[in-house]
Amino acid sequence: MRSKARLVDASPSRIIEWRAGTTLHGDPFVLPGNARVISHGASGKRVHYALVCHREQPLLLGDEETVDAGSLVNLLSGNRVGASQVTSVVRQVRTAAARALLYPVALRARLVAPYFVRLTETGPDEQQLAA
Repeated sequence: MRSKARLVDASPSRIIEWRAGTTLHGDPFVLPGNARVISHGASGKRVHYALVCHREQPLLLGDEETVDAGSLVNLLSGNRVGASQVTSVVRQVRTAAARALLYPVALRARLVAPYFVRLTETGPDEQQLAA
């Protein structure tokens, strides 16, 4: 997004690597060995989620596609997507009043079951970074 990343996101003092979680139905979910899910280790926020996606081809940067952020709304609330750099599930709503805000699409993958997991287990080593 066009806003600057928060300092805790751009330069975290600690990074946590997640290994497992639970599905929407409470079933355990172990992340595949070739998947790497990390987050900043800021105190206070201990609930993190991950989307479960798949793509037949390798992920490559540089697609020529764009997405119109001005036509995106939050799937649950229906509110327009703001300028903050948070992850959300959105749907596209085309209206004449929407202002075009084109962003390049960096990567594309398909959402697959179990769709998202609440992350619950971290790796044995949380990486401490110099502040």
